[in-house]
Amino acid sequence: MLLTVKAVRVSQDEWTCAAISNVFEAGLYSKIIRGLEGLEWSEARQRFYKQHEVNLGDDPYFCSLFDDTFRNDLLNSLNSFFGAQLKIDFDVAAHKMVEGEFIDVHTDYNDFGETHRMTVTLNEGWKIANGGILLALNEDSISHVRDAWLPTANNGFIFEISEKSFHAVTPITGLRPRYSLIFTFK
Repeated sequence: MLLTVKAVRVSQDEWTCAAISNVFEAGLYSKIIRGLEGLEWSEARQRFYKQHEVNLGDDPYFCSLFDDTFRNDLLNSLNSFFGAQLKIDFDVAAHKMVEGEFIDVHTDYNDFGETHRMTVTLNEGWKIANGGILLALNEDSISHVRDAWLPTANNGFIFEISEKSFHAVTPITGLRPRYSLIFTFK
């Protein structure tokens, strides 16, 4: 089994989300970390965020890691959790945030048919002082925090995309980059 994901905290106020831990088995996690070293990052700026990104859909190394077996295991877990029928052709991207970069309050709601998202953070020994805290919000305001997650190694956040799924990432304040994988489902 490539996945060891388990929900450790579920919140269902205005929108369903959950903290997840120990997402990947140790061998797969190590391969993911090694793969980050060879990526060519592109700066991405929008009105509400600044970060570096790479779409992993065309990367042969990551395609071999996220093969059909992995995809089926992940879908079985998420479909069971959400009571959904997510599609196997989901997207995977890597994000890297460096000092001063952030993601402001937003939802991922869009017209592309995306319904669910999973973020897995890849940061050994991350401290609060480094910033980069993922915030789930009750409203379109940073002052309405309902949950907060430290972006530690092999842990993450899953949620159903909606017009109310407000979230943000606080600015990176330390010298270490913050890494994460973003899985987008339809």
